[in-house]
Order: sequence, then C-alpha cells, then structure tokens
Amino acid sequence: MKIRNLRKNDYVEVLELIKEQIKYQNKLDGFGVSLLNKKDIERIKQKFDKSFGSRNLKYFVAEINKKIVGYLTLTIRKDNLRKKGYVGDLFVSQECRGKKMGEKLMKYTQDYCKKLSCESVELDVFANNEAAIKLHEKLKYKKIKVNYRKKLR
Repeated sequence: MKIRNLRKNDYVEVLELIKEQIKYQNKLDGFGVSLLNKKDIERIKQKFDKSFGSRNLKYFVAEINKKIVGYLTLTIRKDNLRKKGYVGDLFVSQECRGKKMGEKLMKYTQDYCKKLSCESVELDVFANNEAAIKLHEKLKYKKIKVNYRKKLR
C-alpha cells in the first residue's frame, strides 16, 4: 500500500470513490445528498485542477497494486495568525476498510502539516460514523464542538 499526492490522471478513479462516498454518507446523515450531476462533476474537476501546484489544497490518495482505494482532502488555513490543516474528506472504499488505510492517510497528512508548521489538524465527522470516530480518537484527536442540523425541506 502506498500513500501519495494526487496526479492528474487519477481523476476518474477518485471520482468513482467520491460517488461511493456520497452513497455512504447518505446512509449516515439521512439528508440524502443527491448523486453527482454534470455541474457537480465539473466543480470537482476544477477543485482537482486547483490542487496541483498548491501547498494549501491537497489531495492524498491510498493505492494498492496501482489502484486508488482511498483519498483525503486537506486545506491549509490561517486562523488568528495560526496555521492549521483541515481534513475535508477522508474516504476508503468499502472493500479496503479495516486495513488501516484511513490511519495511514491521516498520519501522512499530519506529517505534511508538521512540515508546513501547522499548529493543529482539524476535521468533522458524522456523529454516527463510529469507525471514523474510533480512528480519530485512536490518533488522539479531541472532540471540540458539536454541530446540529435541521432539515427544512
């Protein structure tokens, strides 16, 4: 297994993981995010393209036998003069869960953030995503806030 930076030719494989992630998240949050339409796909492609050459927006991928099986998105932010990393997405395909891919992606990300002199790494997780919560607690992340959401339509 290998963790590395996203390459331009990874787009199709990562897009398939994003589609799988949406289905998984719909089960967790109950709000039913729609499947990707052409506009969504174009927006994702633009975000990919923006990440190349950027130190503040990164995609890291996990691959086994040259197949991408997981990815993580990282944004570097400055907040009150403090630099921190924010993990926007962490997803591992269903077939590869339980093989420490998420842990390896997070450790790779933490090392990257340390090299950039970030003070911390932050992320959000669905309250009922027990596997993710267990992973982050194992890596010594602390719960610092709780988000609420009310469906209006």
